[in-house]
Amino acid sequence: MRKIWKTTVAGVGPFVVEDENDIICTVKTEQEAHLIAAAPELLLAVKRAEMWIGKMIADGAHLNSVAPGQCVNTLRMIEASIAKAEGRE
Repeated sequence: MRKIWKTTVAGVGPFVVEDENDIICTVKTEQEAHLIAAAPELLLAVKRAEMWIGKMIADGAHLNSVAPGQCVNTLRMIEASIAKAEGRE
């Protein structure tokens, strides 16, 4: 599990993101540090969403939703985000 190590007082950076063994990075804002610390869990969640939305589209279940086109657009956004996170974009 990654944690955020605050190196200064009163919410002023830099902030260090680290795991049990190493420093991952140093960033300027606490918000950036929280986002980076959550990145592994966010990627896992997005991959699961990709699987379920993809299955829903493949089965045609998205056609019963209020906005079927948005399901397809969302899947494309998810796929692009995963590719970017994995360095394939």
